[in-house]
Amino acid sequence: MPAHPWQLRADVRPLDEAAETWTRIAELMSRHGDEIVEAARRATEGWDAAAAESYEQHRRQVLVNLDRFTALAGQVSLSLRTISSIITSSQKELDQAWTTVAVIPHEVVGESRHLVFHPSEDDDRGKVDRGHLQAEEIRGRLTLSLDQESARLRAARAELVDVRSRLTELAGGEFPGGWGGDGQQPGVGPFVAPSTSTSTSVAGSAQTGVGALPPIASVSVSVPDLTGLASTGLAPVAGAAGALLGRRGAGKRAASSGTPMIGGMAAGAMGARAGSASRQVAGGRAGSRRLATPRLEGPDDGATRGSAPAGAGANGARGARAVPRVGDPADRGGQGAAQDADKDAEKEAKRALLEEKRAERAARKAQREAEREAERDPGTAITVVPHAPGEEPGEQRR
Repeated sequence: MPAHPWQLRADVRPLDEAAETWTRIAELMSRHGDEIVEAARRATEGWDAAAAESYEQHRRQVLVNLDRFTALAGQVSLSLRTISSIITSSQKELDQAWTTVAVIPHEVVGESRHLVFHPSEDDDRGKVDRGHLQAEEIRGRLTLSLDQESARLRAARAELVDVRSRLTELAGGEFPGGWGGDGQQPGVGPFVAPSTSTSTSVAGSAQTGVGALPPIASVSVSVPDLTGLASTGLAPVAGAAGALLGRRGAGKRAASSGTPMIGGMAAGAMGARAGSASRQVAGGRAGSRRLATPRLEGPDDGATRGSAPAGAGANGARGARAVPRVGDPADRGGQGAAQDADKDAEKEAKRALLEEKRAERAARKAQREAEREAERDPGTAITVVPHAPGEEPGEQRR
């Protein structure tokens, strides 16, 4: 249970930045695909031999898989924007629900700043109970929607891994060069990790009591396991647009950085549990096609889905870009780093679970004391004590 049920305390800026980065990847792949088509046209002019037919068949296979990659990059970008929109919409609903209980005397206590109400009348107690149930319903709808988007991202990750394998096979197991054609193509550029400083809740309407609360420490949450999209599994694929062109000038190309992190949301506190449903993506030149995305149903449900990124379904043929071999040392090293990161995340989750159990015991003890106090002096206070790690008694809020 969160310390403040009416605040998600989730920063959606890393999600928006990651979505924009994946949009730029799709546009980059589209441009390189057009370049490959033009280069192939010049190369095959007047070429009337059996080898020309074999060359054309190989080129088409490369373009089909490049189209798949471009569509998947667009799908990832759209899913990230959808998650950002869902979280923002849910916070607006919680802000509205908070207005019904904000006028009731309350304070925050402990290191985790637990919200405690002090109603003086039975009517106020009823408002607190109803407001708490409403907040739980909003959070439940949020969890369901995030689970479904998480499943879509996992399905996209699996398909991207498959595309990478196909392009590696078509290129003979080797892609010269990398992202930065002769060091001049800006491509996607480095992904800047979001700030680790404490963030407040998603921007919503200003409410009495919410804005006056002191800063709250970062909350540990679980996020979808999407590290494969951010590291070794997809780094070679993202640069697949210039394989045929890259072979002509492989000696001049300089390798640069890999794909941007999709997991920008991992740095911001956001609750997204892993889903298991898979999703199909339509290939071809028309771009990515997504299944209907669920929307939250509530009084303030007006959040719109992020627009599909431009260039994700560009017309025309697509090509392959130079990337390192699947089994080279850099790839294996990246996989090891991803595994280490997974192990660290698992250890951190176990530590958080232990702290949560300690907090639960402390909260139950505090609740029993409050109940005994209420028996001695009825009507003095009613306490909503959700739990969080590291709770300590605090001074009454002024």
